[in-house]
Amino acid sequence: MAPPEAAAAMTRCGSCAAFGKLARERGLGRHLHHPQPASRLLRRRPVLLLSRGRSIGYYATEQITRDELTGLMAGDGELEQLSHELEAMGGAAADAAQVLGEEVQEPGIPRRPAPGERAAMTVRVGVIGTGMMGGDHIRRISQVLSGGAVTAVSDADSGRAAQVAAGLPGARVHPAGQELITDSAVDAVVVTSWGPAHEQYVLAAIAAGKPVFCEKPLATTAEACQRIVAAEQAAGRRLVQVGFMRRYDAGYRALKAAVAAGEIGPPLLMHCVHRNAAVPPYGFTTEMMISDSAVHEIDLVRWLFGEEVAAVRVLKPRRSSRGAAGLHDPLLVVLETAGGILVDVEVFVNATYGYDIRGEIVGEHGTVALADGGRTVLKHGGRRGDAVPADWRERFGAAFDTELQDWLTSVAAGRCTGPGSWDGLAATVIAQACHQALHSGHRTEVALPARPEFYARPGGPA
Repeated sequence: MAPPEAAAAMTRCGSCAAFGKLARERGLGRHLHHPQPASRLLRRRPVLLLSRGRSIGYYATEQITRDELTGLMAGDGELEQLSHELEAMGGAAADAAQVLGEEVQEPGIPRRPAPGERAAMTVRVGVIGTGMMGGDHIRRISQVLSGGAVTAVSDADSGRAAQVAAGLPGARVHPAGQELITDSAVDAVVVTSWGPAHEQYVLAAIAAGKPVFCEKPLATTAEACQRIVAAEQAAGRRLVQVGFMRRYDAGYRALKAAVAAGEIGPPLLMHCVHRNAAVPPYGFTTEMMISDSAVHEIDLVRWLFGEEVAAVRVLKPRRSSRGAAGLHDPLLVVLETAGGILVDVEVFVNATYGYDIRGEIVGEHGTVALADGGRTVLKHGGRRGDAVPADWRERFGAAFDTELQDWLTSVAAGRCTGPGSWDGLAATVIAQACHQALHSGHRTEVALPARPEFYARPGGPA
């Protein structure tokens, strides 16, 4: 029985919720699922246990006790994340997720909506920064996703903010981001302004007790990120999600699932390619190739392997003539994890032919790589070829949708489940170490502080 069918077989009898509650009371929980067949005719058939949508074994119902099952559930997750993962599987599994959410719901917290259902609470969102990224998120929240409405906008270009607000019924325009954050008609904040302004807006949202989604970087320096981390801890609850959307991409999630299942054995190496067609001919620096581009791979490495990056190197190949004066393009960034995995990242921001993202993990027993995303292949006139995405919006549009929907749903539920302040801090610290290696030409160790207990549970989708 394949995992989706097994998940769909879970009934409304509450057995899964009971197991989950018991596991959570014990401080356990590994996103395991106990689907019990609905029909009495199937009561004697084996029960399939799922871990992150994958089968981990069969047990006859009379051969495993509740204590034994919960003993298998040791890990670092929460039952709420299991509900989210079942939703993503769709179909009857999504219905099971709704039942699961209802049965383990904490008092006073609204439940997650079922797929296609409007959230009981419409989150009123204020967006700071209405440029390309901010405008895309506004379109996404207003036209694509459920459970959210943009009620206020702010931008350094007041004319652009007014133009955007004109297309949003009832939306207010604020001359400053700080005013937007304190607006009583705003429940949560999206920060898509330029990077140096992120810190002040995130800190203001934390002070106002409002959830905030901040596009990367969380802040431009490690010191600024640490101030955000300290403020969030002082507030007593997680309020910040950072826009590392590749964690929500179906291809990368499949890579992570394959590694977690041990299908390729212990991971040894990872090869990454990050190519843009072009970047602006002015204002884009070599350092930004790391802090604006390679930072996505930096976060992915931590998330995929569950290890921190311990040291970095940056190599400079022959410079492309396509780049602006002073821009050393391409670069090769090498990341070493604490467990010894080596990751090489080719960053080429003037590749001219399109937006090309690749990833392959090499393990002891095999490899797993990103596919081409289902693009068509044309064969004609003795040639064969397929289209290359023009930019990040085309390649990761679905991941952005999933990311923002998850954030809206979590905000409505009074929770914060995505990559958070600690992940933003870690990425910035590693990027700064890469900057040092870029200029020194030497291997540079990463000086990441110890993770506070407050952030002991890693954020983000499993």
